[in-house]
Amino acid sequence: MKQTIRTLALVLACALALSLCACGRTGKPKNSYSQPQVERLALEQPQSATVQNGGYDLPDGGYVWEQTRENGYLRIHVNAEVSAPTAPLATLGVTANGFTQAQITGLFNSLFAGQNVTATVGENVQTKDEIKTQLDKMKQALEDGTYAEDGFSREEYEKAIQEQEEAYRNAPVNSTSEQVVSDGTMRQTDQGSGIFFALDAKSEPGSQFGVRSYPAGHASELQSTCSYTRTGAPDYGMANAVLYREGETLPQQAQGKLTVSYPEAQALSDGLLKAAGLDATLLAAYVVDNAQTGETDGIVQSAEHSAYSFLYERVVSGAPVAADAWEDNTAESRPWNCEQIQITVDDEGIAAFYWREPLTLTGETVQGGTLITFPQAKEIFETIAPIAYGAQTSSANPSLDRVEIDLNVTSVQLSLLRVWAGEGAERAEKTGSLVPVWVFYGDVVDQVFWKDGTSYDAYYRQGMNGAGGSAFRKGPTIVFAINALDGSVIDPSVGY
Repeated sequence: MKQTIRTLALVLACALALSLCACGRTGKPKNSYSQPQVERLALEQPQSATVQNGGYDLPDGGYVWEQTRENGYLRIHVNAEVSAPTAPLATLGVTANGFTQAQITGLFNSLFAGQNVTATVGENVQTKDEIKTQLDKMKQALEDGTYAEDGFSREEYEKAIQEQEEAYRNAPVNSTSEQVVSDGTMRQTDQGSGIFFALDAKSEPGSQFGVRSYPAGHASELQSTCSYTRTGAPDYGMANAVLYREGETLPQQAQGKLTVSYPEAQALSDGLLKAAGLDATLLAAYVVDNAQTGETDGIVQSAEHSAYSFLYERVVSGAPVAADAWEDNTAESRPWNCEQIQITVDDEGIAAFYWREPLTLTGETVQGGTLITFPQAKEIFETIAPIAYGAQTSSANPSLDRVEIDLNVTSVQLSLLRVWAGEGAERAEKTGSLVPVWVFYGDVVDQVFWKDGTSYDAYYRQGMNGAGGSAFRKGPTIVFAINALDGSVIDPSVGY
């Protein structure tokens, strides 16, 4: 399905490119579809003083568009702010080289100011005594039947006990790790997949800070990540997240549970990134809570606490670098997720921090040519998106009646998007380029209906070619992306 949709989008992009360039010509161009590149389609554009001067014909008052297709099964809702940087855009070489020690030290000192912090050194594995304690609880749960409360069948739970017994036989008597005073320095580690840098730190109150930093050249499925969780912080999630803009009234469910002001919360969040020496700009803010739906662990809990969740984009050479809330670690393609920076702030301060896949500039630069304007990007979106998404409302599955899709676009931004170098199996390492792209941010909601009258609950998923059938969380995902240099459609889920 993914390749079929992409091929369709590319053919349509080619046709649209020709129509946009046909002004002032007579007759049909020869070889209109001659040897189109599979991953890039050239889009000729007339030189425009507007574009050369840094203006991209941005609309006043935003971009609004409503469209219903496929017998009402596809509904597209666009109510988006449109923005573009004032700095000239160039194509920049990038790689994944992990975090710098200066970045980690800055974060560490800001998060743990005045606190005593220790770090785990050595392999952190469970001892026989620790596993036995868990094993005894599991056997008791099997005996009294309470294992079923966690959604296990008896057969599944007996298998889990067998696995735990095997772990007990192989576990060391004494811990092979030790706790040492930490100043935030990452330690060189080698667990058989090559040398990387790690830090597992914990403050006296119990706040945790973890880093895995993989230098360039590591297998692409190994992600560099940095995370922090404040001790006792509620487990905030995106299940009930509401997109929030400064000055709006708090959602009803957050009123009385979130008293810190939005400016104060954002200042705290911005300050943490400044401490890391990170140039970033806010992409979106959400109001979130700690409600539990029971989907993963069977625990259902109403929201007791609320917080602001800030999602950022890196800024490189004055331009934002497109971010995406989703993670795609499927076997279909070697994963290289977009960089993501998310900070959660509640009434007690910073509750959580997450940073994945930081980009490192290689120094290679190609000055940008003429970029397509927003009206041109808008026409490509309005032509291709309904067909690309519309194709997903039906299926060859004889038991499936239909899939209903709501495509929501909340912002459009001319930014830099990381694309992978090479194609397919050749992309063994994380090297690529930041290219100018018109990015359409929003979310996609699917609902599957079967011919027997049953249906799945509506679920959020990744963008244009996202993994259907898997529930994801809300968040700004790239629902459509257009190369601003040639007008081709880029699929962020596969990196090109």
